This record gives sequence, C-alpha cells and structure tokens, in this order.
Amino acid sequence: YDEAAGEWAAATDLPAARVNLAVASWRAGDLQEAEQLLVEQSRSTQPEAHYNLGALLAAQGHLQQARVALERALQLRATLPEAINNLGAVAEGLRDPPTAIRHYDEALAGGHSTARLNRGLLHVRQRHYREALSLLDQVIAQTGGIHPRAAGARALARYFTGDLHGAVEDLHQAAQGGAASAALSNNLGCVHMALGKLNLAQELFETALSLDRTQTAAHHNLGKLLVILGRPAEAVAHLRQASLRRPHDVVLMANLREAQRLANR
Repeated sequence: YDEAAGEWAAATDLPAARVNLAVASWRAGDLQEAEQLLVEQSRSTQPEAHYNLGALLAAQGHLQQARVALERALQLRATLPEAINNLGAVAEGLRDPPTAIRHYDEALAGGHSTARLNRGLLHVRQRHYREALSLLDQVIAQTGGIHPRAAGARALARYFTGDLHGAVEDLHQAAQGGAASAALSNNLGCVHMALGKLNLAQELFETALSLDRTQTAAHHNLGKLLVILGRPAEAVAHLRQASLRRPHDVVLMANLREAQRLANR
C-alpha cells in the first residue's frame, strides 16, 4: 500500500493516479484526504472521480450530494453499472423505493453483481416478502447455495410467509457463514418460538442479549415468552427494558401492561 500510494501521490499530473490515491486514502480511513482529492478530480471528465466521490459522500450520509456526483458520472459514461447500483442505494436512503428499484434493475441489466441482492433486501425492508423470495433464491443459487447475507434476509421472508423450517435452515447458514449476531439469535429465537420450541427460544433470546444488552427486540420477545411460560414478573423486567427504547410501540406497551397485570395477581 505505502509503495503504491507513494507512486500515486507523486503522479500529480495523472488524474487516474489521483483517483487511485483517493480510494487508497479512503480505505486507509482518511476520509478527509479522500474527499479532498476526489473533489479536485471531479473537475475533470473522469467518470471514476465522480463515481468514487458519490460513493464516499453516500457512505458519509450526504445522500443528495452523492446523487449529484453519481448522476454526473453517468453523464460522462452511461454504462457504469456500479454508479447505477449506488444510485439505487441512495434513492433507498432518500425513501424513494420505486426509483431505487428502477436503478437496481438497470444495474442488473448492466451486469452488476449485487443489484439483485440489493433489490431483494429492499423488498424485505418493504415487507414485500414474496417478491423478495424469488430474488434471494436466485442470489443464493448463483453462489452454489451459500450466501450468508442473502440467507439471513431470506429467513425473514420465509418466516413471514409461513415457511418456518426453511427460515431455520437459512438462519443456520447465515450463522455458519460468519453472520452471527444478536439480531440473528433473536430471529432464530422467534422462529423456534413459532415452532413451539419454547426452551430453545428462550436460550436464543438470552444469547442475543448476552451479545448486545440493548437488543430491544430480544427483550420484547423474551418478555412475551416468559409470560407464556408463566413467569410474568421476570417478563416485566425485559418488557420495561424494551419500552425504554420504544415508548411509542403500541404492541409492546400492551404486552407490558398485561405482564404487569399478571404479575400483580
């Protein structure tokens, strides 16, 4: 890295080298240096400079500015599927799903490798689970049946469309692929609770909380489970923890009131 960066830094009259130096600075964690270099090069007609500036701005949360930079990259080179895919992500961040879907489809037509996954993830977030399933099935099939991120998303789609055993398989694949997290343990607990495996579900919710004590969903789910198990006093403690972070969640607050009623009998 140091040797390459030194050569790129010395090539002050080569725009491509300056863009490479900016990307290297970004990967090394120097976002300010990267942005400065890319802003300088964005005065050129290099689509890569505008593309990378857009990607950097998007990563920093400056979505409107990112969109302008990415659109400029496409004005300079219409066939840049990476920029089109990133425009989809920017549109998603700007709460414009129809535009995001259009960009993802355009990127997919241009051969971008993650556009199908991104559209599938968007449909999961929209709770359009059946639309998500077909896309995520394709992503997983194209990678030989192993894709932890797609598997984790497909598990949610399977859960909400009634395929509980399929959801368990996907969540285990996601965990084996290195995606283990509090959220994954919580989701696996939800599936096992729906399957009636209450003791296993309790273990999984507790595992989620051991990984992240602030996991609101795990507190809520464990509280609901403890009520089912006839332990409302313990349930109240978890539901109160969840309510501190989601005080306007109507369902959560109703569950808390019911647990308190049962605990006070």
